[in-house]
Amino acid sequence: MNLIQRYFENLLYPENNFEFPQVKFKEALFLSWPFFIFSRFLILLSAYLVINNFSSQITNSPLLAVHPFFKNLDFSELMKLVLNFVSISIIFFPLYLFAEMVVWKITFKILLYFTEAPREEEKLELLISSSFSSYIFSIIPFIGEPLKACSQIYLLSRGLNKRFQLSGVLSLIIVLFPYFIKFGIFMTLIGIMLAMR
Repeated sequence: MNLIQRYFENLLYPENNFEFPQVKFKEALFLSWPFFIFSRFLILLSAYLVINNFSSQITNSPLLAVHPFFKNLDFSELMKLVLNFVSISIIFFPLYLFAEMVVWKITFKILLYFTEAPREEEKLELLISSSFSSYIFSIIPFIGEPLKACSQIYLLSRGLNKRFQLSGVLSLIIVLFPYFIKFGIFMTLIGIMLAMR
């Protein structure tokens, strides 16, 4: 079995990544990158179609064309902005994936400290690397990103359950912990902004 087969197999059985051949971080990065690039091109294409359609509707509608907001709107600049965003996200994808690996590793090390489960660096890296197979879903238009996120949650919690001998519920709680933190920070910021009004 080669690494590409293992990468795709990790979508169903992330715990098998602990056997040879192993998809480590470097391999997961190079196998996930093409899916990420394709998903960014889909965003670029969607943005082009929406901006082009909107631009032609404004041109054909005299009422909208004279409105000050639409009169000063430069659609080519808007498209350049989208192109820059897509280019930067593709170029910095390895850095983003590395940061994701570090955040998950720190999260697991802290939370696994309160359990009997092992916290070896290599095992955690293999578990997290196997979850990067979820980038396959990012090529599906519109629903790809939510599917990728849900798939990664499933893969990480299944890996914790099967390889670290944790219960299914505890595995899921550990994986969802960073999302709870993000949600808490988001709600706190909204509360602060509402209080300042």
